[in-house]
Amino acid sequence: MKRTNISWIAGSLLAGVLLFSCSKGVSDSAEAENAPVRFGLDTRVGEPVEQGTTYRIMVYNAVENTSQFLFARTGTYYLKEEASAEGIAELTACRLDDSGAYLADDAEAGLNGVSGTYYVLFVSPGVRNNSDGSFDVNPRTGKFVASELPERKDIGSYGRVSMSKPMKEYRAMIGIDFYKASNPSVDGFEISDLALVGAGAADEAVRLFPGSRQVEAGREGALAVGLTDRRADGATDGSGNPLFYETQESGRVAVVPAIYAPKNEVAETLKTTVTGNLRESDYLYMTCTMKQGSRDNIAIRMPLTAREEMRELLPQHIYLFRVVVSSNYIRLEVDVFDKSGNDWEDGGSDGGTIGTPDYTVALGTWRIVGEGDDWELIPIEDQIIG
Repeated sequence: MKRTNISWIAGSLLAGVLLFSCSKGVSDSAEAENAPVRFGLDTRVGEPVEQGTTYRIMVYNAVENTSQFLFARTGTYYLKEEASAEGIAELTACRLDDSGAYLADDAEAGLNGVSGTYYVLFVSPGVRNNSDGSFDVNPRTGKFVASELPERKDIGSYGRVSMSKPMKEYRAMIGIDFYKASNPSVDGFEISDLALVGAGAADEAVRLFPGSRQVEAGREGALAVGLTDRRADGATDGSGNPLFYETQESGRVAVVPAIYAPKNEVAETLKTTVTGNLRESDYLYMTCTMKQGSRDNIAIRMPLTAREEMRELLPQHIYLFRVVVSSNYIRLEVDVFDKSGNDWEDGGSDGGTIGTPDYTVALGTWRIVGEGDDWELIPIEDQIIG
């Protein structure tokens, strides 16, 4: 009888240990699945951040597999307290309305339980996203502010996830100037109907996919670019080519910064072999009609983003394209200005001068071929034209 009692006691203790272990394992697992993720801002990067600023944090799958670039989760936060002396400001989870306005502190509104490798993007204010993780943006009628680029981060219930890229307005400005080659034998020309194709229409909100840095826009949409006739002014460029037409500051066009290229080139820019989740896309084009001498109605269609270093237009950048027209050739290049600060669009004048470009890219040379009313441009190897 004594031996039986001992056996029963031992068995009960063992069962208790097992029950405790299983309960603890379930508890630990549940806690891990719902563990809050800490997010912060380095206020030393970019513009100062005001207390009360709201954020929507978007995470997209970053592992190179069939889910890469797809939307994973989102959480909403705000800056409840000012940054520390070291410049780090920790965010607090909260509920927001669709416009990104603060409603109430709410721990459940954060990215709890997220673990893995993701592309992370901060949007401020924390406006509502579409169900696929995209945002509808029209940079000509509204302001959309987000991390300059999504960042690849390892996320878990440890440490703090801080972004190193500053917040920027998702708007790039484009202007186009036309010059006649300085050779006196080159005929003058007229330009009409200048437009951008591939970035939507004036009243159209394009769909921005931050995970893959792409946009979807209506294929028929075009953005008219303002031109001022400067043929009588005698202005020239640094090579002595007379300025014929200019996009002044008021005529520049705002587009959503993104990668404007065919899908296979988007994959090259993103350094991935997975293309299944990338959008079908194309270059950003300039179109216009040119008349030169006896040649009438020359339909011009030139890709502005075909060169590798120009595939992606960046936030708060100004791109001033320069077209030089010869008798039989057209050369295209672009001056790029990297601007920062809340007043990034300020500066310049009616003359369009905004200082020294950060860099210049030669985009190519095209030959004008055809006869009568049938003209087209043929890309050729770059050459100096006169």
